[in-house]
Amino acid sequence: MLGYLPTNRILIRILKIVRQAGTNKGQKPQRMKTTCLALLLGLLTSSAVFAQDQSELILKTFGLDSARSFLESHSTLSLEQKTASLIKVYEKNPDPLAIKEMDLSNLGLTTFPDFILKYRNLNTLNLSNNRITRLPKQLRKLSNLQVLNLSDNGLHNVEFELPRLKQIKTLDLSKNELNELPLWVKKIKRIENLHLGYNEFMSLPKGLRKHRKLESLDIRGNNLVNFGDNFRSAKRLRSLNTLIAYTSNIQQIPDNISFLKRLKILDLSQNKVRYISGEIGKLTRLEQLYLHNSQIEELPAEISQCQQLFMLTLQQNKLRSLPEEFTELKNLTSLFLNNNELQYLPEGIGSMNFSEVYVHYNKLFELPKSFGGLSDLEHIRFDNTFITEFPPQLLKLNKVASINFTDSYISILPEAILNLSSLEILAFREASIDRNHPLNLNYDEVVRKLYERGVKLYLIDYENGKQK
Repeated sequence: MLGYLPTNRILIRILKIVRQAGTNKGQKPQRMKTTCLALLLGLLTSSAVFAQDQSELILKTFGLDSARSFLESHSTLSLEQKTASLIKVYEKNPDPLAIKEMDLSNLGLTTFPDFILKYRNLNTLNLSNNRITRLPKQLRKLSNLQVLNLSDNGLHNVEFELPRLKQIKTLDLSKNELNELPLWVKKIKRIENLHLGYNEFMSLPKGLRKHRKLESLDIRGNNLVNFGDNFRSAKRLRSLNTLIAYTSNIQQIPDNISFLKRLKILDLSQNKVRYISGEIGKLTRLEQLYLHNSQIEELPAEISQCQQLFMLTLQQNKLRSLPEEFTELKNLTSLFLNNNELQYLPEGIGSMNFSEVYVHYNKLFELPKSFGGLSDLEHIRFDNTFITEFPPQLLKLNKVASINFTDSYISILPEAILNLSSLEILAFREASIDRNHPLNLNYDEVVRKLYERGVKLYLIDYENGKQK
C-alpha cells in the first residue's frame, strides 16, 4: 500500500507514527517506533530518495546531534554521500546560532565548507582527518571559536595558511607533516593547549616563547633527537604545566628543563634516555612524572626535592638501586618500578605513603621490613623476583586489596593472610606451594575461606597452562 504513495508522503506518514509512538508508554508502541524508524531509515538511504529535500526530514526526525550518527550507521551510503548529506543537514538547520560544537572530522573534505560561517557562536570546530589546506579569512568572524582541531590533514609548513584567530585557546595540529611552528601559530597569543604530536619536529619548536599563556604542550611521536635545542626560550613559558613528549626518540633530558618551573605533568616515557640530571629537582611543582620504557640506569638524589610528586613511573628501565633520598617523597602514592634490575629497596621506604607499589620482574631477594609501615598500601606486585618467603610485614597492612606473587619461589601461604580484611585479589602459582610442609597443613582450608569471603583467587598453574 505504501508503494502507491509519493515518497515524501510515505516519509511524513512514518514520521507521524514515530512521534505518536514516542508519546505512548509500553512495549508495543516502542516496537512500533523501532520498526518505523528502521523503515524510515531504509527509505531515506535509498538511492531514489536520498536527495537534498530530505535533509529537513532528517533534522526533524533525528535532530542535528544525531544526524551524523544516523548517516554513519549505514553501509549503503558512500563517504561522498554521507558527507554531502551531512553538509545539507547543516545548511538546512534553522537555528545555526544555537550550535556551539561542530564535528566535521573524517569526511574527506578538501575545501572549507562555507556554511560553517553561519554558525557564529561556535566554540569548538573539529576538522580532523580531512585534507583541508586553506581556511577563509572570514573564519575570524567566528569570534567565539576557542577550540580548533586540524589534526591529520596532511598539512605542510609552506602550503597551509590560517587567518588570524586571536581567541583560539586549544589548537590541534597533530598527525600532520610540520617540522617547524607555522608563523600564524606564533601570532595566537592566547593559546593555552597546543597539540603538535606525530609531526616531523626534531627539537622544541622555535617561537614558543611568545605563548606565555601556554599551559599544555603535546609533542609526542616526533623525532626529537635535538630535544635540548631552544629550551632557553622555553624559560618564558611561565604558565606551562604539562609537557607530553613520549615516543619521541629523545636521547637526553636537557638541564634547561629546570626553566619550566610550573610543570606539574611531565611525560618523557618510551624514549632512549639513560641519564637524568639533578636539575630535575628544581621542578618543585611536579606532580606526575612518566619515565617508563627508557634506558635509565640511575636516579639523581635531587629527585627528592619534587615534594608534590604523587605519580612516578619507572618501569622497564635499567635501574639497579634507588637513592636513599628517594624516601623523602612523602606525597608519592603510585610507584611503578617493575621490569628493572633492582636488587634491594631503601629501608626507609616504609615511611612513605604509597597506595600502590609494583616491583615485579626485579632481582629482589626481600622486601624491606619497613614495608609493614605502609598503612595506606592497597596494591602490591612482587612476582618474578627471588623472594622465597611470603613477606610477613605485608600481613600488617589492613588496607591491602590485591597481592600478586605469581612466578615466585614462595612455597608457603601463611594462614595469617586470612586476617587481611580488605583483601579482594590474591594471585600466586599454586604449583609452587609445598603441600607437605607443616605450615601448609591448613592450605585447603585457607583457600576455601578466602573464596567464601569473596576474594578473587588467581591460582596460576603454568605447567598445565591453566589459571584457576
